[in-house]
Amino acid sequence: MNPQKFGYSVSIDLQKQRVFLEPADSGQILTQKSQVEDALQAAGITFGIDDAAIQAAFDPESNEHHSVLIASAEPPSKGEPARIRFNIPISCDEYPEKAAHFEICRAGCVIAQILPPTQGKAGHTLSGEEIPGIWGNDKPVQIGPGIEKGETGELVSTYEGRPLYNGRQLSIEPLLVVQQDLDAHSPPINFDGHVVVLGAIHDGARISALSLDVRGPIESAEIQCEGAFFARREINAHGEGDIFINGDALFQDVNDAIVTVHGNVEAGNLNNCEFNCLGRVTARAIAGGRCSALLGIVVSELGSEQSKTILEPGIHYELRDLITQIQDVTERIGTALHPIEPFLEAPSSLNNLTQHSREALRNRGSHFLQLTHERAQLVKRRNQLLESANSAVANIVVNQERKGQLVIHTPNAQFTLSSKRQGAILITGDNEKIIESTHLTGPLMTPAALLSAIEASSARH
Repeated sequence: MNPQKFGYSVSIDLQKQRVFLEPADSGQILTQKSQVEDALQAAGITFGIDDAAIQAAFDPESNEHHSVLIASAEPPSKGEPARIRFNIPISCDEYPEKAAHFEICRAGCVIAQILPPTQGKAGHTLSGEEIPGIWGNDKPVQIGPGIEKGETGELVSTYEGRPLYNGRQLSIEPLLVVQQDLDAHSPPINFDGHVVVLGAIHDGARISALSLDVRGPIESAEIQCEGAFFARREINAHGEGDIFINGDALFQDVNDAIVTVHGNVEAGNLNNCEFNCLGRVTARAIAGGRCSALLGIVVSELGSEQSKTILEPGIHYELRDLITQIQDVTERIGTALHPIEPFLEAPSSLNNLTQHSREALRNRGSHFLQLTHERAQLVKRRNQLLESANSAVANIVVNQERKGQLVIHTPNAQFTLSSKRQGAILITGDNEKIIESTHLTGPLMTPAALLSAIEASSARH
């Protein structure tokens, strides 16, 4: 650069708190580093000056002549937000991988500590004035039942139970410990808290709880659980009873059971079960029976040489059942319509009926209208489920082996596999054929074709 011909002017951007050297060839031209320093001092700029950038702008060996940033303010940084530091493992909806902890705390246990927000590092303007650091967001913690807050932010349990955190509120589920076995002669348990059953649950027992931890074996019982469920021993239900879990569930081996889980499932062997899940099923083995899982299935060993295994990845079990109900009520509507249809076409023929016949026709018409209303409600629920199934995953990941006859229902196809195959494979429905590959990832199945596929499948079978 020729400093006699070219130079710079100082440009100050007060809004963005930055200073530039801009190329200039007329007016008050700055051709030396010292001139720039004097200009900055005259403008009251003392902070964030980049001496190296100014020096480089006047390098006689450089042929570049462009805008140069020579000073900038330092913005303040934001501090850490308020947070909770847990002292014990805790069931936490905010972190799904921690949703099935079953630790019990006693009264007086310091479960967690509230860490207040911190202030960030201070910044500076171009004139050197300090800008206070920004405080991190305060995340208030709602104190739920069974929790007291100490003077220094400690969260202490006031009674024995199972701690729960849903991302906003920390609470303690009341605890009920059942020492003995339960059977059909035991009083039903209906407890609004966490239940620990130390013994077995035999045929005919009935139990309802917010969350449930069963230490002994389970037979054909009626179990309702609003939250997490842990079966530490095997389940042998003989095809009877009913288990409904609204949260996540951890099972060992499950044999001949009817199970519905609205969360995710981790299990040992699922043998000849009717298993419906709105999350993902991860199991050591699935043999016989039916397994529906809206978010897919991951299994090491799949199939049985003794019986057919039906798998429904990406299928909402309620939607499947609704299709059957809609088809049934549609047939009943056709039957109910048949005796009244002639009078709909020729209303004048009503005049020829006796009073008794008119009364009978009125009853048939009322029944017809009742059925059409029932069908409308079912269709409404079906459409709601279709909208909620956008995250459906129609994949089955098999890590080791598949065998026996497998009937695969996906949202857009139905297929049967029968040959034995070793190794890791992926089974998914795609354009009316099954894909099996060693790539353990696959496309998400959208629910758009779910209804028509299930209806078409039901029509064929």
